[in-house]
Amino acid sequence: MFRSNFKYILMLLLVLSMGAYGQEYFTIEDYIVDVKVNENNSYNIKEELFVNFDAERHGIYRDIPATYNGKNVKIDNITVKGAPFKKLRSGNNTRIKIGDPYRFVLGEKKYVISYDYTVGDDGNKKMDEFYYNIIGDRWDTTIKKVKFTIEMPSDFDKSKVNFTSGIRGSTDSSGIDYSIEGNTISGETLKPLGPREALTIALPLPEGYYRNTSKFNGPLDVLSYLKKWAGALFLTIISFVWFFFGRDRRIVETVEFFPPEGITPAEAGYMIDGTVDTKDVTSLLFYWAEKGYIEIEEKDSHGMVEMLLGKDYTFRKLKDRKDAPYYETMMFYELFYKYGDGEKVRLSSLRNNFYKITNKVKSIIKKHKALKTQTLYTNTSKNLSAIMKALAILPVFLESYTRFYLLTGDLYIGLPFAGAVSLLIYGVTEKTVKFIMNFEVKREDMKLRLTRKLMNIIPFLIIIFVFFNIFRIANLGAVFNIVEFIIKAIVFVISFTLAEFTLKRTEYSTEVLGKLKGFRNFLIHAEKDRLEKLVKKNPQYYYNILPYAIVLGVTNVWADKFDGIASKPPSWYRGYRGFTTHSFIREINQSVRSIGSTMSSRPGSSSSSGGSSGGGSGGGGGGSW
Repeated sequence: MFRSNFKYILMLLLVLSMGAYGQEYFTIEDYIVDVKVNENNSYNIKEELFVNFDAERHGIYRDIPATYNGKNVKIDNITVKGAPFKKLRSGNNTRIKIGDPYRFVLGEKKYVISYDYTVGDDGNKKMDEFYYNIIGDRWDTTIKKVKFTIEMPSDFDKSKVNFTSGIRGSTDSSGIDYSIEGNTISGETLKPLGPREALTIALPLPEGYYRNTSKFNGPLDVLSYLKKWAGALFLTIISFVWFFFGRDRRIVETVEFFPPEGITPAEAGYMIDGTVDTKDVTSLLFYWAEKGYIEIEEKDSHGMVEMLLGKDYTFRKLKDRKDAPYYETMMFYELFYKYGDGEKVRLSSLRNNFYKITNKVKSIIKKHKALKTQTLYTNTSKNLSAIMKALAILPVFLESYTRFYLLTGDLYIGLPFAGAVSLLIYGVTEKTVKFIMNFEVKREDMKLRLTRKLMNIIPFLIIIFVFFNIFRIANLGAVFNIVEFIIKAIVFVISFTLAEFTLKRTEYSTEVLGKLKGFRNFLIHAEKDRLEKLVKKNPQYYYNILPYAIVLGVTNVWADKFDGIASKPPSWYRGYRGFTTHSFIREINQSVRSIGSTMSSRPGSSSSSGGSSGGGSGGGGGGSW
């Protein structure tokens, strides 16, 4: 499925990464801008455009950035003389679409656009400033002449006035003639502005120059304030909850030569790390074989078939599995009576079918039905952990929702998209955190599955990259602070990890975990003379323990310990190679992977100092339609 969809993802990335420059059918002969700056850092703006159309068009559109430095800018009181207009939202801009959809214009046309532009409190406590794009860098046409008048509300340092022109980032101050009389700055360009070239004024002002400025101009300001502090606030809350309510009791690892009594290997796999893996379910087959319920026979397959599909096996029933937990009897019945003939079943016949039963077994164990009244975690800690995870993901939701609001300008349409992004990141983070937490517990197994886990995460990373490109292209005026992004990411990961650790084990599961860890340590560090005594007392000891060694991820270590001690293969396994403990374990590991892959396989789906040009507030651009 991933391979079939990859080409579409690649095409989408290419489209998102390409910049499009439209062919324009007009030039602007004169562009006259009058700006009155008020003491609350709002501007009354009047723009007169003398347009010359080379082809029939309905009119022009004017895009005005609705944000500045991540802060909402209020744009209101819009009027247009010379043609009808509509106010729209276009990405990060307020769009004024001017013209009659039923009429065309050709030749010279004059438009007069007036609007109020409120920046308000810029958040800079060191200084105020008037940093404004008289002409923005989004016009895809030539502007032959620009004239401007800027009226400031009070006195300012005239030596600090600086104009720049050119493409975004340019510091070229030539080609502009201006004069200052009182608090009014007047001027004009001495050369045309080409497509995507801006004209910007940067005027540093003393702190307090603006008075009675508004802190919030719209929803974006509220969202920005919330997402700025939400991460740190929630991390503090989550840390408090984990420290006082979520820390586990001290685990006492006892010396154990056998697994805890009454615990199947599947339950042991769940009890030790809180997850039920496919390998935990697969271990039941070897558990049944060791108990005398089934035999496992390796089929003689070679070449391309084995390479593509893995080895095939036949499971033969020796007797029915009764008086066992429900998930065992259910799985045993389904295996032999639904997918087999009542006596035997081939592994290959389970492909793309048995995954439903495998998932059902996992679900039953997770719901503790197999563990009777005992649970893995306390109900209080499970509820607290869920709440803390929701708090941890909330800043991600706010960040995503803010980006979608910038993209659409709609307060509601971004909710489901931000929710989808948050759930996606939640899922990837939860899997990653649990994988890292359980690495030491099932080290050998984790190494085998690391590549597959990474491959599963890659499609999610590609989707996140696509969303990032959408945000980047849709919010060209927004500032992306990589340091802030990294800090927020670290805070999120720490918060989510602590929320996961808030799960507190019950007294019962803590006791069992201590026994399982002690048993696992024995499997790893047992001395040979101790093993020889155990085998002498019970010749089948090696194979009795094998299903538990599988779920605990120590089969290879276990094989090393028994090299030269276990000299005969088990009666329940029939292979085609000579027996040694290492060769047997190699076959077992291969069979576990092959059986687990088949039993869980699903059918495939179908297919501000001196300033720079374009860096200030306002400006934007436009085009024709």
